[in-house]
Amino acid sequence: MLGDSGEGTDSQVIAGMEWAAERADVVNMSLGGWEPSDGTDPMSLALDELTAKHGTLFVVAAGNDGPVDGAVSSPAAAASALTVGAVDRGDRLADFSSRGPWSTPVRPSLSWSRPASTSSRPAPRAPASAPSSTRVTPA
Repeated sequence: MLGDSGEGTDSQVIAGMEWAAERADVVNMSLGGWEPSDGTDPMSLALDELTAKHGTLFVVAAGNDGPVDGAVSSPAAAASALTVGAVDRGDRLADFSSRGPWSTPVRPSLSWSRPASTSSRPAPRAPASAPSSTRVTPA
């Protein structure tokens, strides 16, 4: 979904999320945009809609723009995303890990159960993983 340089547009990422949500229960994404987001940008809203429609869990890297608050970009800022920050060897939030916009504390471990879905997808499949990138350019 991204070019050979690891960069792409929001529309390319959304197309990749749509493709993956129809095929996987869990989608891992290690990418993000240039600007912090409050979760109301098109990519974050698309992630929320795809989660509601398909029951897909999107696991998204928080980014490496810490330690300032509110540095999380899209799609990690989506309300439905399981945004993953970095912790150090002492299970403390790593200095470089992006933070915000949500105030939920970082936890070194958690459990997740697949939400009920209204889709007619077949049984769960292996997770789909988006190609790794550092930045996405708005389309």
